Amino acid sequence: MTPESLTCDQLVHLERLMQRHPELDGLEALLLASLEEGAQAGQTRLDSGRLSRRFDVAHALVRRAAASLEAHGLIEMTDHRGAGPGVWLAIADECAIAGF
Repeated sequence: MTPESLTCDQLVHLERLMQRHPELDGLEALLLASLEEGAQAGQTRLDSGRLSRRFDVAHALVRRAAASLEAHGLIEMTDHRGAGPGVWLAIADECAIAGF
């Protein structure tokens, strides 16, 4: 995923998110924006492996960004069952979506 592939609405959402959370790097902000969009669409959690393919980055980078977001209290990570490295990612609470 490149900035050119984002819609205007997605770019605005990403910009607002980075203003609310200036401590986040680009991938962390993009990951959080995707989780917020998913939560608003009724998806309670997203798969880290699918997100890494969607963003065209290494899975380890998505996991590292997710771990940072979890340390900030913005998301929750839950291991997949099985031997794979994938994790489920979800918004920690509704306050994160609202920007509090």
